[in-house]
Amino acid sequence: MLSSLGDTTVGDLAHFYAPADLLERNETYETRTYCPGWLAIGDDGGGSAIVVAPDRWPTAVYLVGHGSMSRADFVAVAEALHEWVGSGCEL
Repeated sequence: MLSSLGDTTVGDLAHFYAPADLLERNETYETRTYCPGWLAIGDDGGGSAIVVAPDRWPTAVYLVGHGSMSRADFVAVAEALHEWVGSGCEL
């Protein structure tokens, strides 16, 4: 279960940002500039952001390097966020 109070790490790699930190993390990584319409919800601890498009359902999950946040560089992780979370957030 994901914590509603702070950042949460699931499994060995998926690190989810605390809800209170989402805006700051997305501003820091300039997600809106480089990936308009996408939201970084966490990272893999190795330089890649976990991103989703919150206005789409089902919400697919992707990894993208913080230094190359271009849609062309997205790597598919899962077709649906809810299924990915339910299965343990494997990256």
